Amino acid sequence: MEQTREDGSGKLTWDRTECAKRIGVSVRTLDRMVAEGRIPVLKVRAKKLFLPDSIREWMHSQENKEGK
Repeated sequence: MEQTREDGSGKLTWDRTECAKRIGVSVRTLDRMVAEGRIPVLKVRAKKLFLPDSIREWMHSQENKEGK
């Protein structure tokens, strides 16, 4: 069963494949970004999960850095 937010606004977490798709990079690139500590990740044992709100905030912060 897929976990969703209580308010019904979407998935609680994204897996690597979904996160990569959402931000427009390959899974390999996403893995590299995680290894370099460049993107927020939630590690549950060996599994890497991504919180959609954290990824959106991170993307917004990256946009602001690029705009300097």
